[in-house]
Amino acid sequence: MTTEEPSRGHSPPVRQLADQLHLIGPGWHPLLLRLHEQLLVLDPGYQVDELKEKLGAARIRITGTKAACAEVQARVTACPQAA
Repeated sequence: MTTEEPSRGHSPPVRQLADQLHLIGPGWHPLLLRLHEQLLVLDPGYQVDELKEKLGAARIRITGTKAACAEVQARVTACPQAA
């Protein structure tokens, strides 16, 4: 998750996970919708910069506030790694 600087003038439309599910296989949808709900709690204005699936893995790049980024990084670091 990267931090976002306040923009001036016209802001682009918000792209969140719930809006981007068509880019990835349906098996990911329940997991990504849960992630979307959790991200909304941390930063209601978060945006998806990239969402793609390759070789059975999902890649998600998200932009949000510094506080939300720090919390997401802490949670990801605390997750057990796949063997």
